[in-house]
Amino acid sequence: MDNPVSKPGAGFLFRITLASELDEVRPAALRARELLATQGATPDDLMNCELALVEACNNAIVYASEHERHKPVEIQLLTEGTRLEIQVVDHTPGFDWPVQLQLPDPEAEHGRGLFIIRSLMDEVVYLRGNGENRLIMRKWKMFSDHTADSPLSAQLEKAKEKLALTEQAINGMARELWTQIISARAEQERVDSRLIAHELEIARQIQHSLLPKAFPSLPGFSLSGFCLSARQVGGDFYDVLTLSSDVVLLVVADVMGKGVPAALFAATLRTLLRTTVQWIHRPGKLLRRINRLMYEDLSGVDMFITAQLALVDTRVNRLIVANAGHCPLFLADGLGNIETIAPEGMPLGIVQEVDFEEEVAPLDPGSCALLYTDGLTEARNPGGDLFGQKRLAHWLLHNLDRNQGAARLSQNIQDELKRFQATVSPADDQTGLILAAEPDPTMEKGPAFQVPVFASAGSARLSL
Repeated sequence: MDNPVSKPGAGFLFRITLASELDEVRPAALRARELLATQGATPDDLMNCELALVEACNNAIVYASEHERHKPVEIQLLTEGTRLEIQVVDHTPGFDWPVQLQLPDPEAEHGRGLFIIRSLMDEVVYLRGNGENRLIMRKWKMFSDHTADSPLSAQLEKAKEKLALTEQAINGMARELWTQIISARAEQERVDSRLIAHELEIARQIQHSLLPKAFPSLPGFSLSGFCLSARQVGGDFYDVLTLSSDVVLLVVADVMGKGVPAALFAATLRTLLRTTVQWIHRPGKLLRRINRLMYEDLSGVDMFITAQLALVDTRVNRLIVANAGHCPLFLADGLGNIETIAPEGMPLGIVQEVDFEEEVAPLDPGSCALLYTDGLTEARNPGGDLFGQKRLAHWLLHNLDRNQGAARLSQNIQDELKRFQATVSPADDQTGLILAAEPDPTMEKGPAFQVPVFASAGSARLSL
């Protein structure tokens, strides 16, 4: 759609509007050529303007986003004396005009259009605005000079100057507004970050409050544990469930992953264990029941839990262990022997119906049992070496002492891990639960074990 043309040589402002479709470009360019021909332009100048106009309109349409396709492209033809100005107004996001236009490489996909436009026109200016851009192309000597002193020409020149100033002002306001938006977003992100950090700290306090605050008394034995999260919250946890004055259930579990999702599943597992153990005491059957209850939720998010349960019965001096894909339990006696106990069992959440084997081991008066997560054995030092099961077994034997008790052993292993890791931050949660012979103040401290001997009956032999 266009408006009437003024008389030849008198100067005019003419508009051509085309839909944002490539098929509309060629007819619009031909219409512009016809209008310029009525003003006395030469065939060469007409060809140059037509080619430049086609390239400009094609770019305006090709780079328009989907939600801007409905907005038309406008061509404005402005003459003044011998000069011609062509403006192509589009609604694309715009682009940064190159400081220096050069012919791109033959294999380049972009850049030829701008080079062609600049080569065909005497001057090219690109004004990028907020939702509207103008590509201004000028020819200085397009027509014969019949209107140099025309009042209309002076009015058009003033109009152009005002338009340029208006566009500059709009662009300046747009840049200022964008700066304010970016600043507001950054401030909101800082507020959100502080809020998340505060909420995670509360979650960490809640999670630690779920750990045992005190350990039950067992005839001849003491208990202690620790849980160090690699983040504010994690998926490791331990628990001690009292079934009678002589019987307790030791639990250590590790939810796959870290962070809030793992912590939520750890809290769910703790709740189910505490409610289910009241009527199922056998570790294997208890794991089977818990797996059935948690399978749907775990498998729905492709997560699983490894866990180890150890039923301690001091009435008959025995340990009943069940394992759900977890690290082996270390059981050391007072003579320097150590065995690993790891009955067959799949992690929770892998298969809905699965049985868990149990293994029974004698509990001597000087015995010490260590339940732990793989965060201990997979801790690394600055050289990249793993702490490993062998090092953990050596530590247990060399620190086994009836006068230490579980609390001192728990603190010692944490100190040993800190020395080993040095400046390396833990990559995974680290959790341990220790059952040790109760400290006897009447006994003198004996020498630490130097040569470990590993029991083979009912257990896996560990080579050190």
